[in-house]
Amino acid sequence: MIDENGLNTYYADTDGDGYGDSSNSTQACSTPSGYVSNSTDCDDNDANNYPGNTEVCDGQDNDCDGQVDEGAGNTYYADTDGDGYGDSNNSTQACSTPSGYVSNSTDCDDNDANNYPGNTEVCDGQDNDCDGQVDEGCSSSSTCDGAYLVINAITQNSYHAQINLQSSASVNSANAILFTAGTDIDLLPGFEVIVGTDFEARIEACNPFAPADPITASGGIDNMGSEILQTFGEEEEINVTIINIDNIIESGGLMKGKDLKEFVKRSASNLEKGTYKVIFNNLVEELSQDLLIIK
Repeated sequence: MIDENGLNTYYADTDGDGYGDSSNSTQACSTPSGYVSNSTDCDDNDANNYPGNTEVCDGQDNDCDGQVDEGAGNTYYADTDGDGYGDSNNSTQACSTPSGYVSNSTDCDDNDANNYPGNTEVCDGQDNDCDGQVDEGCSSSSTCDGAYLVINAITQNSYHAQINLQSSASVNSANAILFTAGTDIDLLPGFEVIVGTDFEARIEACNPFAPADPITASGGIDNMGSEILQTFGEEEEINVTIINIDNIIESGGLMKGKDLKEFVKRSASNLEKGTYKVIFNNLVEELSQDLLIIK
């Protein structure tokens, strides 16, 4: 027997990438031509597939880790609301666009298809065009009666809804009746305008921060709305919150009715110039008063 104790195992490297095929081996005293000493190749018929190679989009396991095309390709962003604009905080890597994903990451609100770059801004308390501003251009002097109004009986001459106004009322009045809303006006079954009534409905912004007589930090707090001061007793526990025009809380707390004015005064001294809303709540009813800082 010749060299029977000096043999090593070598593996065929058919594709010449320096990595051998574990299923094709031979024994020899030195490396035969076309063989290598390792058996780590996962595809000995393609020189582009070997351990440690960079994964590319070709439907093959280029780095021999058992996965195909992982981490290769482009970055795609989730488009949950289907408006064609992606969420920068929710992305994946893929060789082609996955279902529910897009190639851009410019959406500012991926939960609402009405908010995306370049959309028309409407008065709904949201940043519809993704420019970082909310309801810019909403300069109406009309105070909003509420965000979503449902009118079953006409009790006043004009109604201003911040977002949506619905009505099933019978309009029969000697006075002109006006419906306005920031986005939608829905006239429901049962709605009718009696001949001779002057009725108009139109999409027009209203301003939730446009009170007829806002209190100011320069003494007006002492004359805070009589309805507010008369509603809450001096010893009653009241939750007070001050929010700015972007609905961000500036200050708040739980206190007794007799301390309401002092709290608002103290808080107002720390506020920047602008319009705010003070909300009073005793778990039974809620009242609010607009606060205009003009310092």
